[in-house]
Amino acid sequence: MVKHAFEAVWVLGEVAQRRSHYRFRRDKIKRDSMNQQRLVDKQSERDDDFVGLPDYQNLFLKSLSKELEELNKRVSESDKQYHSELERVAALFYKDKSSGSTQQAPTPTAKDSPSSAFEKELAEFKKQISSQVSAQQKQIDEQAQQIRSLLDEKKQNSVQQKQATEQPENIQALQDGRKQLSVQQKQVAEHAQQLQNLRNEKSLLVKNIDALRTQLDASKSATDSLKSRVQDLEANVTKVGQDVQGVKKQEQKSPNADSSLSSLIATKANSTDLSRLNLSINKALNKLEDHCKRQDVTLEELRSEVDLLTAQKTTANTVNGAEQENSELKGKLEDLTSKIATLDLIKEDVDSLKQTMDHLPNPDELDKVMDYFSENDIARSLKSPEDIVENTQRELKALHDAVAEIRRTLVPASASTPAPAPAPATATATATATALAPAHTTLSEDDRAYIAGQDAVVMESIKRLLQRQEGELGDMVDEVTSRVEKLENATDPSVNTIQLSMRIKAIEDQRLSEKCNELAAMAGQLQAKLQKSGIDLDLYNKDGVKADIDEIKEKIEAIELCNRSLDSQWSNLQTRGMADLILHQLNPYGQRHDATIQQLVQDYKHVSAEVKELASLLSSLVNGQKKRTASPANGAMPNPMKRPRVEMNGQQQQQRPSPSSRHSSVGRESLQPRTNQ
Repeated sequence: MVKHAFEAVWVLGEVAQRRSHYRFRRDKIKRDSMNQQRLVDKQSERDDDFVGLPDYQNLFLKSLSKELEELNKRVSESDKQYHSELERVAALFYKDKSSGSTQQAPTPTAKDSPSSAFEKELAEFKKQISSQVSAQQKQIDEQAQQIRSLLDEKKQNSVQQKQATEQPENIQALQDGRKQLSVQQKQVAEHAQQLQNLRNEKSLLVKNIDALRTQLDASKSATDSLKSRVQDLEANVTKVGQDVQGVKKQEQKSPNADSSLSSLIATKANSTDLSRLNLSINKALNKLEDHCKRQDVTLEELRSEVDLLTAQKTTANTVNGAEQENSELKGKLEDLTSKIATLDLIKEDVDSLKQTMDHLPNPDELDKVMDYFSENDIARSLKSPEDIVENTQRELKALHDAVAEIRRTLVPASASTPAPAPAPATATATATATALAPAHTTLSEDDRAYIAGQDAVVMESIKRLLQRQEGELGDMVDEVTSRVEKLENATDPSVNTIQLSMRIKAIEDQRLSEKCNELAAMAGQLQAKLQKSGIDLDLYNKDGVKADIDEIKEKIEAIELCNRSLDSQWSNLQTRGMADLILHQLNPYGQRHDATIQQLVQDYKHVSAEVKELASLLSSLVNGQKKRTASPANGAMPNPMKRPRVEMNGQQQQQRPSPSSRHSSVGRESLQPRTNQ
């Protein structure tokens, strides 16, 4: 009975050992396959760089899956064997217990005393065996726990390695966040600088507006002075016209050529004064036109400054609000509209001045007429005798002196009165004619006819000149009118106000303040993360980051070069040595745990040897119970393994291997699929 129980327990131990071994190998292969699958998924993005690697990894995964299937089959078989053997042992112990309870123990006799002592020793030995088996089982459980702890450590190492691989990405993300934070800080500084520039430009604009106001006042005063001078010129022109009419009347009344000559000389003097005044008026008009052009240029500059201010206002509103800047810009626009209105008034004054100048006779034509008289020497042709030349020169000198005296007397009078009466001029001309009359001879009919013909020619030339001036002045007026209309359309304040309000509304709709607050919150979160991770931002300056980026770029280029070279090499990698090397690289933790696994194998061998010794000792005790021999004199026991077994009837049993001689083959089996016999 004891023999059958021991054999059943022995077989149960072997089955349990094989079962635990298969389970351990199955769990290990499962973890390897999962790690390999994660590696394949991680490298799937770079399959194009390594053409042969995915195929090889798939082959490796297939081999792992086949081995896992075989181990699952063996684990299921070992589970069935374990359950059957466990049931067998339980049945034996239950049968032994039931038989022991029903049968009465025999009374001890003198003959049975050795057997009872042996049974006691056997019971004690069973207790020792059970304690040793429990200790061995406990040791096996501890070893299994150690293996599990090693596996957990391996898993933690893999997780740490994964975290180590993800750490550069986190650092890169933090660096990107730092760059964004620096860019945002730079933008805030730029906005502050733009705001300061806007304030400076505002002060400059105020100064420019004051300067423009002073220029406007100066232009108004100049316009008033020009108007007064134009009035004076009109008075002089009317006076000259009256003098010309008086001369014509004197020519009709008196045939004296000297009177006509004196009137022509006076007219020429007045015409020279008129030409000078006309030149001064033209210069003043040119100055006014230049001033208007400068005002137009200033207006364009103001428009460009307004556009710049509106563009800068869009950025300034995000920092300090749009209402204050809007009010300031509205004030500036009102100032600009007032300036444009004043410019329109100035242009109207200039147009009225030009219209008054259109009615004035052209001094160039008068100069031509006087030049014609002087070139043709009409006076000398009328006074052919040589003895009158000296008298004529003296009279001309006296006439010039008289004209100068009259001019000196007329200048204060014209300044005090706007339009002097024509009577003094006529009286002066008459007095001059009467004074010169005794010294000259009368005109002939031919001379009078010639003078009348020349007057007709002069009047015709004056008419042609006026007609040509009307066409040219009409073109000038049309051009100035078109320019004024363009300026009025360009300086319409309503259009600029509408555009400015639309742009301000678009900026307000963007909610830049909320975005700035979100960016500030993100920056605070990034800074908190950096402080938690222990990274000092002061260590990462611009130069350092740039150097790191350059170094990373160089490394990336080197990696790309290596990838290109490896891509050409992977197609030729078909040797077993390279496959073994790849397997060695794919399992980086194998060498780290080789020593531990070898130690476990040695411990297992030691435990197996101890179990074998215990089995041999137990078998010797069982054989000694059947046939006891005397101990030798020297106390040495022969090897019980070499003693033949004897049946209960005294016949020798065919020797067969005892359970102690059964060597465990766990760990040395191949994983080839077994055929069902």
